[in-house]
Amino acid sequence: MEQEIIKCPRCSSMSGQWKVGFTKAGSQRYRCGKCRKNYTPDPVKWAYTEDERKQALRILTDGATGRAVGRAMNMSKANAYRWSKELAKKGLT
Repeated sequence: MEQEIIKCPRCSSMSGQWKVGFTKAGSQRYRCGKCRKNYTPDPVKWAYTEDERKQALRILTDGATGRAVGRAMNMSKANAYRWSKELAKKGLT
């Protein structure tokens, strides 16, 4: 079994790196035993795929509320609102 070597981004220590849980997106979190910094070495950039975003926006533009989009897609209603605001800001809606 090969062990992954993790290095602290603050103090560069490679020993005493403890697993301390996961982010909401599913990335492993670590804590440095030397400087006590919590960090995620390889964070997941997006929790939702581009297709899921497009589908949520399509449902929202078809007249559904943000709450309905959240229930249908099993996500927070704030995601749909935020994505629609980002598109409006870019002038794509």
